[in-house]
Amino acid sequence: MLDKKRVLFLNPPGEKIYIRDYYCSKVSKAYYLPQPVDLIVQSSFFQEEDYDVKAIDCIAEKIDKTQALSVIKEFNPDFIIALVASVSLLEDVDFYTQLKLELPAVKILASGDALLEEHEELFKRYSWLDVIVTNFFNDGAKKWIENELDQADGIVYKSEDGICKKADKRVPELDLKSPRHDLFLAGNYRMPFANALPMATVLTNYACPYPCTFCIMSTMPYISRSAESVILELKELKRLNYKYIYFSDQTFFQSKAVTNKVLNWMIESNYDILE
Repeated sequence: MLDKKRVLFLNPPGEKIYIRDYYCSKVSKAYYLPQPVDLIVQSSFFQEEDYDVKAIDCIAEKIDKTQALSVIKEFNPDFIIALVASVSLLEDVDFYTQLKLELPAVKILASGDALLEEHEELFKRYSWLDVIVTNFFNDGAKKWIENELDQADGIVYKSEDGICKKADKRVPELDLKSPRHDLFLAGNYRMPFANALPMATVLTNYACPYPCTFCIMSTMPYISRSAESVILELKELKRLNYKYIYFSDQTFFQSKAVTNKVLNWMIESNYDILE
């Protein structure tokens, strides 16, 4: 039996409370730290029967650079799906450069606002970078790992012919498998209005269909999940004893049909995670 591929989902260490996800990085200046949704959604494509997976959120778990390198080396991943942010770019680059020196065989697939433009220049500048994830709602990272490049979408990667860009895939309704929230239970995630812990972050859709010019979300392909997909995730969160759900959509009620199905199911099933 072949060994499973080892995949690590990584939010790297930082000197501040960095929020690196959803292509809009910032520093938390108050009592809030949601789950890294890029990694949460990507985890849905890597089910445990096929992969040996682990998540390390150095910000939420308060893991410094030295500790992070030690834990990562112990797991010895084949692939790392990681976050990179404009707000922490110098620290991130320093960390991944050191990580690649200590684990030269590992492949790093990174998502973040610092990587959305000038891809050819980024690959020249950062020798540690193997793949850029430009749409974390697509399974392009998994397709690249499995060498199914003809089916990959939402990634940019190096090839023998130069830089290959796979366009973000627009789908009418996505049947996303339940994300691996069990991997992120150790994180100290919180929001000021969350009245119970642990807290989970859920997305029912991706990006935004409205053309606001001041917001990056209008430049991305809007994707709505199916109601059935969201309901399965909510059931899993209750099984894992999560006590609070933060819906982090840009436009939660944009798909009225999906939202109505989800809310009606919550009412009819007496969905109460505070039980």
